[in-house]
Amino acid sequence: MVAPIGIDDIRGTIERPLTTDEARVIPAWIEKAWGLLLDKVPDVVERQALPAGNPLHVREGVVKDALVNAVERKVRNAGGLRKFGTDEFSSEIDSSLSSGKIFIADEDLARFQPRPIAGTSQGVYSMQLEL
Repeated sequence: MVAPIGIDDIRGTIERPLTTDEARVIPAWIEKAWGLLLDKVPDVVERQALPAGNPLHVREGVVKDALVNAVERKVRNAGGLRKFGTDEFSSEIDSSLSSGKIFIADEDLARFQPRPIAGTSQGVYSMQLEL
């Protein structure tokens, strides 16, 4: 199964030109992110094919966003740099970027949760009573 994004999707999110090395490795990073997403949400392709009104439906944009976010984190900090400093300057990298690893973030995974069915309530102690 081929990933639903390509290198141009990554180019569109980075505010600088990609280096030659980045352009060479990004397709592999995309495939890795796609594999990780399929591990976390194995039925994602089938859920995309469901009608939009189905609570299990997943929009194409949600899938693309999760993949772009995973690869973008890697592009922005491929080496996993956490802190950088010289005698005159010091900087710390955002913790979401500092791992240098490709991963599907929890906030992206949350968007794959089924939507509640209209007219139902949810909660720990919710139950439907019929008269």
